[in-house]
Amino acid sequence: MSDWTVAEKAGNPFRALAKEMLDWFFRENPVLATAVGVHEHDKELGDFSREAVQARDRAARSFLSRLQAIDTAPLSLDDRLDKELLEIELEVGVKLEEARHEWRMNPNYADAGVFGGYLLLTREFAPLDQRLEALLSRLKQVPRVLADGKANVTDPVQVFVETAIDTTRGGILFYQALVPLFAAQAASPALRSEIETANAKAVEALQDYLASVEALRPKAKPEFGIGQELFDYLLRRRHLLDYDSETLHAKGLKLFDETLREMRETGRRIDPDRTVDEIIEDLKADHPAPKDLLEAYGDHMARSRQWVVEQGVVDIPPGEKLVIDETPAFLRPTIPYAAYMSPAPFEPDQTGRFYVTPVDESAPKDHQEQQLRDHNNYGIPIKAIHEGYPGHHLQLCWSNQHPSPVRKLLGSSLFAEGWAFYLEQLAEDMGFVSGPKFRLIRLKDQLWRAARIILDTALHTRGMTVDQAVDFFVDKVHLGRSNALAEVRRYTLSPTQPMSYLMGKLEIVKLASEYRAAKGKDFNLRRFHNDLLGHGTLPPAMLRRILLG
Repeated sequence: MSDWTVAEKAGNPFRALAKEMLDWFFRENPVLATAVGVHEHDKELGDFSREAVQARDRAARSFLSRLQAIDTAPLSLDDRLDKELLEIELEVGVKLEEARHEWRMNPNYADAGVFGGYLLLTREFAPLDQRLEALLSRLKQVPRVLADGKANVTDPVQVFVETAIDTTRGGILFYQALVPLFAAQAASPALRSEIETANAKAVEALQDYLASVEALRPKAKPEFGIGQELFDYLLRRRHLLDYDSETLHAKGLKLFDETLREMRETGRRIDPDRTVDEIIEDLKADHPAPKDLLEAYGDHMARSRQWVVEQGVVDIPPGEKLVIDETPAFLRPTIPYAAYMSPAPFEPDQTGRFYVTPVDESAPKDHQEQQLRDHNNYGIPIKAIHEGYPGHHLQLCWSNQHPSPVRKLLGSSLFAEGWAFYLEQLAEDMGFVSGPKFRLIRLKDQLWRAARIILDTALHTRGMTVDQAVDFFVDKVHLGRSNALAEVRRYTLSPTQPMSYLMGKLEIVKLASEYRAAKGKDFNLRRFHNDLLGHGTLPPAMLRRILLG
């Protein structure tokens, strides 16, 4: 925040207040602070008591009032945008708390301790013993956090309870398997012993908490949707979209049907005598051998990076690095295929990691084959574009180098997910991949994203149940039932985020068209993408104001 310190001394009231707000936010959310690379609170888990939740709400309202009172006229464009971002974040938080009190409904209180411990063990931002000291402190706080969870959850929701049962079980496995592995590496026998003792108490507290969450099942209510009014508010305020839930649902249905028609047309180009589903199953059978899986991803990541450079798609930020590695054994139960882990925005090291889960060669052959089919040779190049270059990794490294700490912390899922998905078609249009087989696999994934729009609106505003949403995915998108259930459970907890992928892509496509028209013969794709990424992860509507006036 060095650039801001100068401005504060010069009497910039907005930046002084913004810094005060961020310091408060990190203090109140120490696990998130660790995640983004702010390490002053690594020994804390946070206060989850009812009194603390209510105090945070009062503080947020006070900050919002003070923020809104600041005159925007003397502020720079960047400061005005940061002020708007902070206002949106606070307003949405206050509105959701006022309408939902989710801390009473969702018993997933195990997550803070597990994620807080996981970050300390897997992010090498400090010597191991220093991180283990912080872990010890957090382990000792796990029983208190879970006791707060027991006291808070008075209005449990069925799907939240079922999700919390699974995450709590996963937390027990994390503490039993991973913590001893790292504790054994402590330089001090005394530290190792203390961690083992605190860890045993954390496991005991989690096992007790799991029983209490399971006991919530009989009284948990089935209703989870946030309702049309609140959903429309989030579309308008959080995402700055000119849609309501009705028009968005209709848009999702239209996009789904259009994508399905494109898939059928593409399938006929490949083999007019077979169905799309049959062709896709054949394409999935074309995959690397188990021993070649990591190399295949590494090759395509390197090829996509080279393509970005040679084709002038967008500049690559200095200092970034992407490591492709096997998923660590302790993470494989929660990452069955692959996952991208972004660098922390407030840390100088900008190394992202793309984990690929190796095939379990001790598993039955049909299980191995099923896993490999999701790593097919038509999907891997598209994943490289989406997750690596010029997708999430490159975009987040651009965002992380923005001088504003507000931009480092806050971002728009509509832009982040839309950008990565926009690139999949761009890569096809520019020849990184070509031919109807690659197109069919890309469209298959677009069908899934269109379904997300439909289910996002239907679950929260149209009374769709979890089972109905899972059936939709299984019957119409051909997801496996367990994957479909995991998807739907996430949607119940994150209204308006699932629609971000395809709707974000469409917003970026629209902005690109407007930018091209404004620039005329001076349009340059690389310059457009640099302009797009150079302002942080802003909502497309804000970027339109910056780029087009």
